[in-house]
Amino acid sequence: MPRPLVLRLGEGATCSVLLKFLRPSREVSERFPNAAPTQRLDDLVAVRFAVVTRGRSTYPAVFFTTPTFPGLQLQAAKKKVKVLQEGNPGSYWGDVPNVPFELPPALQAPVDGRDDNFDDDIFFARNNAEDIARVRAEGFEVDDDNDPAPENVPQLWDAPRLTDAGLYEGQRWGWNGIDRRVTEGGNYNGPSFANGWTPIGKTYMEIFLHLFPVVWLTDVLIRRTNVGVINAASKPFTFGECLRFIGMRLLMASSPGWSVDDYWCYDNTPRDQTTDPCPYNFRDLMGKKRFHVIGRNLAFTDVPPPTYVDRFWQIRQMIHAWNEHMANIFLAAWIVCLDESMSIWHTRWTCPGWVFCPRKPHPFGNEYHSACCGISTIMFVIEMVEGKDAPALLRRPYEAMGKTAGLLLRMLSSYFGTGRYIVLDSGFCVLKALVELKRNGLFGC
Repeated sequence: MPRPLVLRLGEGATCSVLLKFLRPSREVSERFPNAAPTQRLDDLVAVRFAVVTRGRSTYPAVFFTTPTFPGLQLQAAKKKVKVLQEGNPGSYWGDVPNVPFELPPALQAPVDGRDDNFDDDIFFARNNAEDIARVRAEGFEVDDDNDPAPENVPQLWDAPRLTDAGLYEGQRWGWNGIDRRVTEGGNYNGPSFANGWTPIGKTYMEIFLHLFPVVWLTDVLIRRTNVGVINAASKPFTFGECLRFIGMRLLMASSPGWSVDDYWCYDNTPRDQTTDPCPYNFRDLMGKKRFHVIGRNLAFTDVPPPTYVDRFWQIRQMIHAWNEHMANIFLAAWIVCLDESMSIWHTRWTCPGWVFCPRKPHPFGNEYHSACCGISTIMFVIEMVEGKDAPALLRRPYEAMGKTAGLLLRMLSSYFGTGRYIVLDSGFCVLKALVELKRNGLFGC
């Protein structure tokens, strides 16, 4: 009998699923802590099929056993399953009866005794004691910035002593009418770019290509992404197509409220802004299938995973490339502001370093320390707040100086000796850190 063109899914079928789509998420991430986005598990044996109710969503799911996870059943949505070999004859599954199946606790990916399917209204939590306590009780990392930095908590033996002049030690620190930055060689230069380049009169595309590390984009992202794209679609992923993909993603991010599929309309009927207000139609820019192929195969590094657990290894090369590129092309003005910024992300289990920062307009996601020019507002260096997911074996420059001092020195090392003012909020104002900045020719304020 000829082999069917499409392998049928049924009991005993050998299947393959991307690791990121397998549940329970906790066990999968613990077994594969440094998994790549395109990494799959290919030894899954289908055992049953049901309509699963998970939180507020319902979907047909396939349950598996696998020698990789002995004694544990994994599950994935049917649409994410690839059949490698058909199972027992006569056991093929067609449409599944729409009988809700409530996942048992073992498949709910508990962490610290909590379910990963928390109420949606938790994303309306704000900067008040009740909301902060609730989010923290869910087991999430919270940066509420209400307590003093640990380095600033005084010990009994650190109490300031009166000097012979009747002043507390350290009271000579401060303004006192003298601009010590200027007396030590600082000036009031504005921001500038290397080789006389200026953003004035440039298009958004020209500015983007100047500020973004194009060498990394071409040599790493496009080249590595092409491996998966060519295998899936044969047509190579080009530089121009990459820029188009980024532009489409930026438009989606700035026009929230629609699913990805809403941006493709294949009939010729003009869109009615009352009933179908999605502002863009990407049909003539890129096919929807092509868009998804590129998205599934995006690769951000060509560095192999480390031998230790590092949930951020896939993006470290990209962040380093951008920081290094900005240090080479841009010089901030005489005043620099260092603070935190949020990158929005609503799914905790797919976001290492996920944090709730209630004082931010968008409080859920990844938090980055960021430094910006105080005159042009151009951001020129970032460092992610890794929190509990930070790998213990990774060594960072200046970490021996302490958490806050090490952070400031890493982020501002390219400005040592330039006499710039560094504007900091109270969370960064650790005495040891300010002293170290001063020793390196920078003035915290």
